[in-house]
Amino acid sequence: MFKFSALLLFLFGFSSLIGQDYLLFQDEFTVNANRWELNKSSSFQAGLRDGNLHINHQESGDLLCVHEVLLNASRDFRIESAMTLHTGVSPEGYGLLWGANDRMDRYYAFLIRPEGYFAVIQQLPGERTLLCPWTRYKKIGGPGTENILSIAKIGWTFRFSINGKQVYEMPFSKLFGKYHGFLVNDLSQISMSWFRIFHPPVDINLATGTFTQAVKTLLDSTVNSPLSHETAPRLAVNGRVLYFTRSPLENPFDQGDIWVSAMQGDTMWGEPEQLPPPVNNQERNEVSTVLPGNQSLLLSASYFPDGTANGYGVSQTYKNREGNWDIPVELDIPGYTNTFSPATCQLSADGKTLMIGMSGTTGYGDLDIYVSFRENNQWTTPKNLGPTINTPGVEMTPFLMPDDETLYFTSTGHPGYGKGDVYRSRRLSNTWTKWSEPENLGPVINTPEWDAWYMPIGGDRFAWMATQDSMKQFDIYRVRVPEDLTLQPIVRVYGRVLHSKTGEPLGSEITCSDLSPDSLLNRTQSHPTSGFYNIFLPYGRAYQLYAEKVGFYAVTDTLDLRRISQFREIRRDLYLAPIEVGETITLNQVFFQRARAELIADSYPELERLVLLMRSIPSLTIEIRGHTDNLGTEAELQTLSEARAAVVKQYLTNRGISAERTISHGYGSTLPIASNENPATRSLNRRVEFRILSR
Repeated sequence: MFKFSALLLFLFGFSSLIGQDYLLFQDEFTVNANRWELNKSSSFQAGLRDGNLHINHQESGDLLCVHEVLLNASRDFRIESAMTLHTGVSPEGYGLLWGANDRMDRYYAFLIRPEGYFAVIQQLPGERTLLCPWTRYKKIGGPGTENILSIAKIGWTFRFSINGKQVYEMPFSKLFGKYHGFLVNDLSQISMSWFRIFHPPVDINLATGTFTQAVKTLLDSTVNSPLSHETAPRLAVNGRVLYFTRSPLENPFDQGDIWVSAMQGDTMWGEPEQLPPPVNNQERNEVSTVLPGNQSLLLSASYFPDGTANGYGVSQTYKNREGNWDIPVELDIPGYTNTFSPATCQLSADGKTLMIGMSGTTGYGDLDIYVSFRENNQWTTPKNLGPTINTPGVEMTPFLMPDDETLYFTSTGHPGYGKGDVYRSRRLSNTWTKWSEPENLGPVINTPEWDAWYMPIGGDRFAWMATQDSMKQFDIYRVRVPEDLTLQPIVRVYGRVLHSKTGEPLGSEITCSDLSPDSLLNRTQSHPTSGFYNIFLPYGRAYQLYAEKVGFYAVTDTLDLRRISQFREIRRDLYLAPIEVGETITLNQVFFQRARAELIADSYPELERLVLLMRSIPSLTIEIRGHTDNLGTEAELQTLSEARAAVVKQYLTNRGISAERTISHGYGSTLPIASNENPATRSLNRRVEFRILSR
């Protein structure tokens, strides 16, 4: 066993790119131009002096000193440095380190000892393996002598050199991450006079579309306090309620509580309020998703039954009748493991797909993105999205668009502009493991530091995100993105499910059926208290939208999106009519040929729902009532209304409903429900209803 200490010295931008020489990064250590983090503690000292980087390790164990430089493992590269041991015996050696992950518990190192030995190691959590055992090489200089170490990837082979002479080679092994630098063992003092990485320029795969025209605006000081970090912005669906996590700058042990702010007017945010316990507790607290209606929150944490913190997990809380948040209940996700940090997750618009950023057992890096599905009210084992999305680095803060295909996420492992950039990818198959190459959203959105929690809202026109500035402080930004025509346009349909007689909100299942031949079916649920629902639909189709609840009949609504070509939000309240004697219910989706009693095929879904109702209540008897507008003679309209009612009765009979349970009557134009003077409302009078006679 060995003791592990870590000194993270980050690279803030690729400032040393030299074109044709492919010198990706170098440092001569004359000045701190690359902004090494130079620290002192009881266990180590690091500083620049006399054109050298000096590291004095004052206790046993390993000390890692690394830079963040992204390398493309499919390309050739070389890492080299001139190193001198000044004091110390260093029985475990010192040397070059490469391919370390963010947690610094997975890496490789090329080590030498002053008495003339070298070795190559692979470090995994709690396990060190000698890939090359300690081997004698007499030309290694002793204390006070400079040694030049080099690691070169050529093809699919690693070649190791000391003072210009190759001493070993081995097959290429995948990199765990993008950190490279030095490793010092035990009580030792070393110095480096230069450090270089040769690598062809790393190409950034920029997103097509309009992200170069985006406008990124810092939210005002009402939300962004100068005394704290603000991260994890999550908006309610209406875009007017903002949840975020705030943690004080002066207390790094306070990981943050959830705050909420409501929009005042069109642009200003109200004074935030801190959510009380049990949602907030002594650990990090973060809202992952605001469920439709703002009556439920998905949280990136686990809770004990008394509301205290229970480690990492995914939980859900509901707002009770008193307007308070109940104790969160953890989602039962089989195979969920997360030992690195709180999960960053998101629940899809229909509540059936859960995207999770976590450190799973089947991962490619420190944090990977997984997907879990709700099937039969149970969550499936999380599935890794695969190596196109996930890298040896960190992938986190996933956000799946309502089309269930477009994914935004933050990554440290794809080529970018900073420590963590925002990317976009599209799902290519139903396996959820085949994705398009991730696209970087560009330098307007991404900075040299961390950019994360990117949340588009309003058809990808607006987004909210958190960005870290050069002083390491996180703040929340609003991004205005011009319409991106490369995305499939969608419409947000929202509203409430209401009792048709009393107006009381109802919880129910909502079904949206596509009328085209390749019928699409989308389902969601309205909130049990507020009746609020929210659903996203693609353009270019016509839909039938209705709610379902035992004891009620759905009044079906039609939604025609065939002529809409840009994002829109449409409110449609849905009504449920009680199955009660004397109740009259309109069959909105029953249509006839003009001036004739011949059903149009689009009527069949509505009539089938009536068949199911009659079958579910064998004692139910109804009157089928036909109505017309006033265009025609009274006799013609009476005859037409009677014939149309009779056609509906015959349809039910043909579907096995006893003719004795139905009667049909025509009422002509005598019972209008709208003005016949206005062509826009006249069509409402051309209708078929059924009236409940007994049950």
